[in-house]
Amino acid sequence: MRTCATCGQRFSGEAAFCPFDGTKLEVEVGAAAGPRPGDEVGPGAVIGGVYRVDRVLGEGGMGTVFAVTHTRLNKRFALKMLKKDLARDPETRARFLQEAQAAGQIQHPNVVEITDFAALPDGSAYMVMEYLDGQPLARMIKLGGALPALRAVTLVRDVAKALQAAHDASVVHRDLKPDNVFVLEIGGRETAKILDFGVAKVAGSAKLTRTGMVFGTPHYMSPEQASGGVVDGRTDIYALGVIMYEMFTGRVPFEADTYMGVLTKHMFEAPVPPSQLPGPARELGALEDLTLKALAKRPEDRYSSMNELIADLDRIVQVGPDGRAIIAAEVAGIRRPVFKPGQPGRISVAGLADELEPPHRAEIDAAFRTEREARVQRFGMIVLSAILGLGLVVAVTALVLRRGDGRAATKGGDLTEKGEKASEKAGEKAKPTSPSASASTSATPSVSVPPSASAAPPGSAVPPASADPPPVAPPPATTTPPKWTPPPPATTKKSGGEDIDDPWAKKN
Repeated sequence: MRTCATCGQRFSGEAAFCPFDGTKLEVEVGAAAGPRPGDEVGPGAVIGGVYRVDRVLGEGGMGTVFAVTHTRLNKRFALKMLKKDLARDPETRARFLQEAQAAGQIQHPNVVEITDFAALPDGSAYMVMEYLDGQPLARMIKLGGALPALRAVTLVRDVAKALQAAHDASVVHRDLKPDNVFVLEIGGRETAKILDFGVAKVAGSAKLTRTGMVFGTPHYMSPEQASGGVVDGRTDIYALGVIMYEMFTGRVPFEADTYMGVLTKHMFEAPVPPSQLPGPARELGALEDLTLKALAKRPEDRYSSMNELIADLDRIVQVGPDGRAIIAAEVAGIRRPVFKPGQPGRISVAGLADELEPPHRAEIDAAFRTEREARVQRFGMIVLSAILGLGLVVAVTALVLRRGDGRAATKGGDLTEKGEKASEKAGEKAKPTSPSASASTSATPSVSVPPSASAAPPGSAVPPASADPPPVAPPPATTTPPKWTPPPPATTKKSGGEDIDDPWAKKN
């Protein structure tokens, strides 16, 4: 037996934490299952007028399980009675009976049969199930470690078929774990049966303790269940994935010292692939991919139904002529999900505060550190992309400007060449000619005009026309203005019979 030091509750089985306050359970040395102090039910008591208590089979978070005998039928059954502190809440008691009725409608050979349920006058409630002679799967793993692949696959197939039948009846287990998988022999064949359908929903529907802890076993809770999200059949697929991992490796995928530490790992950490662990798990082949797909953080990345999981299971494992399992190394269509740190199905750690006990500071820091690192990575990628984009723009701009400068230089060279050609043409037009004869004197006075700057000096040689002219510098920008030339001499005119001398006329 295990006891919670905080609330005093006692638990049988392999539970590690109290489902009500998250305290780590302490093992009672030499203690045996039995009625708690204050409980009136014990061996010899009669429940419901016909069920005589023989002994206590076990104790859990919801109630105590007794081995009873039907006094009229003289047939043995298992009876589970709701704990009195839970039965005091009318809503919890009503939901317990409602879920017992729903579970009683599931007719499947791998589901424990519910034969009766009722409420007692003192307010408590119970349900009666078929009596099973075997042992829980949790005990098998604890005593023997990892199971052989063929044996494990046979039990997994039974559990998956039972869960598919429950889902078809719109019943989700919500608390699937090895303690609720009972293994027994039927007709010489090892068979698994599922217990406690719908019980977790009953416990989680009410604020049961002062801490308001969501009911459930943390090692097998899905990320959406741990964060108080929507629960459906894919939650059971995740729990089955945890059970498969434990059956193949002998250990659960996530372990921590506290209740909240385990839940945090379910939400934010990827499980270590079984092939990376020592032991027979290295030879799982495609069974590893199947297990990790069932353990996907986001429900949409898991199998959509148990039938789909069973179909892949049958494709992977075949039984050889010698009775040994033949495991395929790889099967087309089975792809393990890619885990992205900080984005486990977009589940925010803030959702824990609504339904779960406030986590320790170190656990909160670890959870937000993971998210912060993911944000830093994303921001770094954005900045790097922006820098690379800016560098590309600068490089393209520089290339365009360089091409533009080359074109401008080419155009400048063309203009210079054209200017030189124009200067050569102007020089040809300004070539010097032979000196002209001196002007004859006239009877009238005249004013001589100095030769222009372009006239060649006397005696200079004139190059032949056929020779190429020497290069001539282009004319200066400014030229000397021509000197003023007096007007031609005027004729002598008479005015009033008198002659008027023209002062410009030369007198002989």
